[in-house]
Amino acid sequence: MTLTLATSLLITGAVLGSIYLMMALGLTLVYGVTRVFNFAQGSLYVWAGYIVFVLHRGTELPYGLIIAICIGSMFGFGLAYERVFIYPLRRLAEWRWTAVIVTLGAALFLDSLATWRFGTKARTFPRIVEGVFEYGVASITRQDLLIILVTIAVIFILNLFLGKARAGMAMQAVAQDPVGANIVGIPINRMYGYSFAIAGLLAGISAVLLVPRLPLFPLIGWTVFVKAFTVLMFGGLGSIKGATIAAYILALIEVFAIHYFGAVWALPIYLGILIIVLVFRPKGLFGVW
Repeated sequence: MTLTLATSLLITGAVLGSIYLMMALGLTLVYGVTRVFNFAQGSLYVWAGYIVFVLHRGTELPYGLIIAICIGSMFGFGLAYERVFIYPLRRLAEWRWTAVIVTLGAALFLDSLATWRFGTKARTFPRIVEGVFEYGVASITRQDLLIILVTIAVIFILNLFLGKARAGMAMQAVAQDPVGANIVGIPINRMYGYSFAIAGLLAGISAVLLVPRLPLFPLIGWTVFVKAFTVLMFGGLGSIKGATIAAYILALIEVFAIHYFGAVWALPIYLGILIIVLVFRPKGLFGVW
């Protein structure tokens, strides 16, 4: 293997890893705080993409402002989603199991609504930045470089928020011990709402970065969800650190499997390694918070 080829594969792995991580962060955060699998995380991504589509095709707003509106709107979308679909369930004794079924229903509803409103045609969008960055034998499009840099920034800010901000530390307290958090006066319902709101915001960032690279159509959310779920299981349920490491490991495995064995073997190898990891570490690489 030449240095140029190895560099190209590593760069491709880094880009794919960043994409998988952005897909997985919202799902990981929600599970870490609420212990609920949000099957509609991919649907939030789809609706974020269509917000960009509507604003880009129907207005003359600058693209940067469209991006800001999309991300801000998805924070509110995530909060409203939690209030409508999840909050009423918390009066039930085993509300988490019911919530899983409800999120699945919500995903089907949101996807059907998107299909009815926008049709099944795949949509494409212009890149945020054009051109190619080259350094020695390394070459990467500026859009892919932006994906990597924004992913790094999001991870840094998210960890800073969870470790330093009062709301972030309260969310971690709820994740570790909801009963104890309630006793000391932490508003659990508000923290649950924040987790879904931030998940919506992350879906918005993901859509803004990935829609120029991946076609947008109503069922693309399930592809997003499957990748996110795989990263979640591999890294450990609710662990942002685990999701970060797992995303890049799985992406590199996929890239090198495609190179050496062909695309047809990528998914079996990918899932085979996941199964082996879960056999020896059922909680994933890093478990939960």
